[in-house]
Amino acid sequence: MAVAGGGLVAYLLAPSRHAIRGYVRAADGTPMRGVVVDLVALDDKEQFRVTKTDDVGWYAFKNLGSKAYTLTIHDVPGKPTVMKGIGPGASIDVTSGPPASKPKER
Repeated sequence: MAVAGGGLVAYLLAPSRHAIRGYVRAADGTPMRGVVVDLVALDDKEQFRVTKTDDVGWYAFKNLGSKAYTLTIHDVPGKPTVMKGIGPGASIDVTSGPPASKPKER
């Protein structure tokens, strides 16, 4: 599933026991490194995990139970991408905001 960033709320539930993972990229496809991504179980707010994207914009939460989660990708300051009802086995790629670098003016 691919979604656009900036406060979007999406709903998805997958019953398998695997991982929630994906990529975070700028609008021009450039990987967004070091973006904070957190995951909270909908039925137990104390089940909270945090990670950051790596050099290619990849993040992953492994060994998840069969429940629904809220995934928050802090890709745009002040406007995180929030997805509720995400289930294990989901692959979520986010394309965020403006390009990582501005083109030069002529």
